[in-house]
Amino acid sequence: MRNIWTIARREIKLYFGSPIAYIVGLLIFLITGIYFVLTVYLAGQSAYTSGSATAPGPDLVVGLMVFLFCLRSRHYPCA
Repeated sequence: MRNIWTIARREIKLYFGSPIAYIVGLLIFLITGIYFVLTVYLAGQSAYTSGSATAPGPDLVVGLMVFLFCLRSRHYPCA
């Protein structure tokens, strides 16, 4: 178990040692934040105009997360 933590610590140091990791992280957070705000805004506008207060379905968020995980996975491509 000690070897796993040693390897994980080394990989994390290498990953966050470069500025590109922070740029990629910022872009992912920015894209998901914009997507979330637009989803909530459009659901609110739809509920306001139709008179019913319905929340957006989970398929919107799940679809985005599956897309992001498929971008990350190299060994198991999503097909």
